[in-house]
Amino acid sequence: MSGKIFAARTTIGQERNVADTIANRTEKEHFGIQAILVPYDIRGYIMVEATDKT
Repeated sequence: MSGKIFAARTTIGQERNVADTIANRTEKEHFGIQAILVPYDIRGYIMVEATDKT
C-alpha cells in the first residue's frame, strides 16, 4: 500500500526532536507511518509519509 506525504508544522529548531518522538511512538503503537523526513531547507516543518492523516 502506498502512502501519502503530509506536512506537519513544528516549532523552528525542534524538527528533529518531533520526528524522533513520532518515530518512537510509531515503533510502539504501529501507526500507518512509513517514513519521516526532516528537510534541512524547510524550517518549522517535517514531512510524514503515511497511509492517512490519523
